[in-house]
Amino acid sequence: MAAVGPSLYPSTYSLPSPKSASIGPVPMECFKTLKNDTAGITAVVPFSDGRFASGSYDSKIMVWNHDGEPIDTFWNDYFNVRALAPISDTLLACGLAGIPNGRTTGIVKLWDLHTKDSQILGTYQTDITALAVSPEKRLASGDRLGFFNIFNPFSKKLEIGSVPTGSQIWSLAFVQNGKMLATGQTNGEILFWDSHTGKFLKSFKMHKDAVTALTVLPDGTLVSGSFDGNIILWDTSKDPSQAWIKTLKSGPVTSLATQGDILVSGSWDKSFTVWDTNTAAFWQSPFTEHQGIIYAVAAFEDRVVTGSEDKTLKLWQSKLKARL
Repeated sequence: MAAVGPSLYPSTYSLPSPKSASIGPVPMECFKTLKNDTAGITAVVPFSDGRFASGSYDSKIMVWNHDGEPIDTFWNDYFNVRALAPISDTLLACGLAGIPNGRTTGIVKLWDLHTKDSQILGTYQTDITALAVSPEKRLASGDRLGFFNIFNPFSKKLEIGSVPTGSQIWSLAFVQNGKMLATGQTNGEILFWDSHTGKFLKSFKMHKDAVTALTVLPDGTLVSGSFDGNIILWDTSKDPSQAWIKTLKSGPVTSLATQGDILVSGSWDKSFTVWDTNTAAFWQSPFTEHQGIIYAVAAFEDRVVTGSEDKTLKLWQSKLKARL
C-alpha cells in the first residue's frame, strides 16, 4: 500500500452518498493512542509476528510491538516517508521523498531491522508514491511521474527499470501469484503489466478519480479504492468487461488493508471502515476519533491500526475477535 500526504492530495473533496447498510452493531474501541510529536503519519504496515512499523513526515520509521510499545526508530536523512513494505520480519522497504539542494528526489531504500544497516536501491527525480511486494518477495516501486521499477531486494539488483505508465502512480499490487503488477493511476485506471517483462497487458476502468489504494484478498481478488468514494472488487483473471465483482460505498479512500476476508479502508473524511468482503456489509461504520485525514491502515487478526495526519496512531480492538 502506498502512503501519500497532503502535497499529493487535492484540497477538497465532496463526500459520496451514504454507505451501504450495516450488518449490525459491532463494538470496536480505540484502546491506545500513540503520539508522534512532530509530523503526521503516512504509512503503517504489519509484520507476521504481530509487530508493526509506521512512517511519518519527519523522516522517521518506528517499529512497535503488538501492544503499541516502541521497539526501535530509524531515520532517513530528512526525507519524508511516503510508503513502507515489509519484505520479511527483519527487512523493510521504504519509499522516500525530499528536496535536497532544492531538487525533488525520491529514494527506494531497504532497512535491515536487525543490524540497522540500510541500502539505497534507487534514486529518482520525483517522489516515490507506492511500494508492493510479490509472493516471491520481489519489490515494486511507483512514482509521481508515472514510472515503476521492480527490484530483487536480496541481490539488490534492478530487474525492470523505469516503465512508463502515462500518469502518476498512486498504488501498486502484485496479482496472479506475482505474475502481474497492477498500478493504480491518477486518471482512475488500473493498469496491468507482466511483472517479468514490463509489458502492458490490460486495463480496468470504473473509477472516476485517482486509484489511491490497491490490496489483494487471500483468494486473489484485487481490491481498489479511490477518491471517488468507491471500493471495487475485481477478478483479475478475466477480461475487463467481466472482471467487476462488487462495489462498496465509502468516503474518499486513502488506504486499504486486508486480514482474511476482512477489509479495512481509511478515508479522507477522518474515518475508517471495517468491511466483510463476502457480504459487502460494514461493521457499524464509520469509526471516527482521529482529528485529521487517515493516511494509513493495517489489519491484524485481533486489531486494527490507523495512522493520521493528526500525528497519532490508534490501536482498535473489537469484541468479536474471531471475526477480525
